[in-house]
Amino acid sequence: MTRTTAKTPPDARAGAGEARLTETAVETPMYDPMDWSPAAILALQSEPSLSYWLKRAIGDLAKRDPLDALHDAELLRALMKARWQAHAGIPGKADAP
Repeated sequence: MTRTTAKTPPDARAGAGEARLTETAVETPMYDPMDWSPAAILALQSEPSLSYWLKRAIGDLAKRDPLDALHDAELLRALMKARWQAHAGIPGKADAP
């Protein structure tokens, strides 16, 4: 079973500072975020729609302290959002972690 959860670049009609993300159809695997069993991790790492980088990160996260990993993931998200905003020419700051 899959779910749709991807975003596209800002709408071209949005005014300056009003860029917005819109939903688009991209299939990703359904998973239970509470299930960190070896079988669930293996199932995610076997999913062909996930990048090699993400599959490796999932395995690495399973070995780390959950709170430390969460803080790192939040920082990574903020950094990547700022990078995307700069690339897309969107003024403003990314969310702080």
